[in-house]
Amino acid sequence: KARVEKGEGVVKEEKYRLLMFFEPPVYGWKLLDWMERAHGAQIVFEPAFGQWGPGDYESARPLEALARKTFLRPTYRQFQGPVEPLVEDMLKGAREYNVDGVISFCHVGCRQSSACNRLLKDKIMEETGLPFFAVEHDMTDPAFASEEEMRDKIEGFLEMIDERRG
Repeated sequence: KARVEKGEGVVKEEKYRLLMFFEPPVYGWKLLDWMERAHGAQIVFEPAFGQWGPGDYESARPLEALARKTFLRPTYRQFQGPVEPLVEDMLKGAREYNVDGVISFCHVGCRQSSACNRLLKDKIMEETGLPFFAVEHDMTDPAFASEEEMRDKIEGFLEMIDERRG
């Protein structure tokens, strides 16, 4: 809390605070390190894996408690029902974590994350005005989008954030 009050972040020079949706391809996890080291871009919020839904996990009925806990796991809660909870989590995270933009790692074969990207982009832009960028990739095939291609696109997105700042 003291570090936050002083404006001290995790990285030496935090230039960009980003909300990340979903995850980079398995061959491209080093993209996150590169974003941090080369550009001062910090992922400060990710809703699909880190936001547990509200619920009572203690129960005299252990199987019911286990089923409830499983359903409230972030990926199940976000992708097994209406999209509104995901939209609300993203909007809340964008506001609470004071992000500069949203980057979505969009696996072209994923029906859940890819299907809701346009809705998420529209809602984020409408409610917050934040830029939203989808990095399309295949989760396991770098022939679809190489790490270098994704770096170029991400740099373009970060430049767009800079231009918006003026």
